Amino acid sequence: MRTSLLILPLLLVLLAASSSFQPAPVGAQTQAFSQYPLSMGFGPGVLTPVSQGIPVYTQGDQIWLASDSQDELTATLTIPGGAAVASVNLAPMDPVLLYALPSSGPEGSLILTIAPSSQPLVGEETTLFVAGQNGLAPATLDNYSLSGGGQLAMNLTLSTTTQYDIQACAVGSAPPEAASLSIPSSVGTGRLLVAKNGSTLDISTQGSILHPFEFWVELHQNYSYATNGPSTVISRDVAVAEITTVQMTANQTSANATLVDNAQIRDGRFTVRAFFDTPTGIAVEQTPILIPGNDTWISLQGCSSTAGVKTTTFSLSASLADPVSSWPTMVYTMYTSYGVEMVTETRLGLQPAAVRVLASSWEVPLNDSLITFTPGSGVADSSSGGATFYMISSHYPVQVGVSVGGQTQAISVEQPFSSTVVQVNSSKLSVATYLNGKPASGASINVMTGSGTIAHAVSGAGFSVFYLPQGNYTVRVSLGNSTIVEKVLSETGSSSVLSAYFTTSPDREGLYLLLATAGIGSVASAVVWVKVYRDRR
Repeated sequence: MRTSLLILPLLLVLLAASSSFQPAPVGAQTQAFSQYPLSMGFGPGVLTPVSQGIPVYTQGDQIWLASDSQDELTATLTIPGGAAVASVNLAPMDPVLLYALPSSGPEGSLILTIAPSSQPLVGEETTLFVAGQNGLAPATLDNYSLSGGGQLAMNLTLSTTTQYDIQACAVGSAPPEAASLSIPSSVGTGRLLVAKNGSTLDISTQGSILHPFEFWVELHQNYSYATNGPSTVISRDVAVAEITTVQMTANQTSANATLVDNAQIRDGRFTVRAFFDTPTGIAVEQTPILIPGNDTWISLQGCSSTAGVKTTTFSLSASLADPVSSWPTMVYTMYTSYGVEMVTETRLGLQPAAVRVLASSWEVPLNDSLITFTPGSGVADSSSGGATFYMISSHYPVQVGVSVGGQTQAISVEQPFSSTVVQVNSSKLSVATYLNGKPASGASINVMTGSGTIAHAVSGAGFSVFYLPQGNYTVRVSLGNSTIVEKVLSETGSSSVLSAYFTTSPDREGLYLLLATAGIGSVASAVVWVKVYRDRR
């Protein structure tokens, strides 16, 4: 069991909140009971001798006791200088729930008194510390910006804080709720996905199970224990919940099991730890998760953006080129206070959207550097790249002007968190380059109009593909000191191949051959626009 020492501030400020009791401000020293051997913890299966530290509790926790004495004892919980809030009799070696802390309330302390049941006025007392869940205010979004191909930068600020181990995670409207664990190679391939659905774990495979095996899952978090008041706590890894052994057979794709709590599950960061009983021995896999509420969890490996927070200001970055469901809507700020894991959430309130220009029939971005986008009223910030326009607007619907091939059309973007697709009737042009009869890499290919170069590529493995709106183009292919120039007509729906042959022989330098399914001719009819809406949240 790993134990780490955490040095914490001595003073804990009492925060006002409604509760069935008002703990006193933290400040007294903690000492273990010397006359009465006692174990304390967060559940009947999570008890440790008080000689090893007094548990630090938080709102929603349960205070459990077990007497290691042969005498019957009475445990009483009181507010310092005030009335008792709970009292129980302790039989030898019998864990008992003393008190369930309210789910909301102030930070502070309570007094636990242990006395023989026959002599209630003769006893020992110690201080229990209650760490508040509202110690860190949610982060504030100060400003944001869009750049390049939809890169969203967000700058946030935290209030002055004494909390530590602070981490931020941005998530979208559908954060990944399954913890992903590698399947040991001795029994299969791929990954095992474990999702929490209330008190049930839904298990599925993303790969193949080749041999039967058994496994079980535990939910771990570091819990803290005070050894000398709140100034010093130690942290212990605790299995907060677990499932019984699950048997998986070859080719099985799903299973489920009941998650049994060993202690009240707090909000905050946890580790999902899976134990695989395989023919080669026990294999252990683990992954970090966040539990922002008790029904589901979020895989921290699936955050849209993460950051370790060292100061009161920090930045997160996410790409709007990713699926719409991952566009950030919320930032979780996770932290530790008095050894207790906690989390706050910030709703960003941003309203992003995208407009994509695709080559009709091929469903790929149009190769046209002359595509221009004109944001309409209400667009607060925007950027473009890869034939896609990204924006954040204050309201919807919003108009965006899209110009292709000298023609402009107004596109209405109806709602945020959507990707509007504009299809342009186009052709596919493939350029093959050869040197001495063999495919040649490294040729520079420029596709031009009278306005200049609209697409450029360096051939890889002797082949490059362009998707162009209809019209007349000049293709310039250069390899070494040789250049081939050819005029090409792009006709709607056509697929053409331009083969450029180069040779190191003086009498054939610059020779080329054009093979195309559509011949050279006059410019085709005007650009035709087709609009569809996709990828809405």
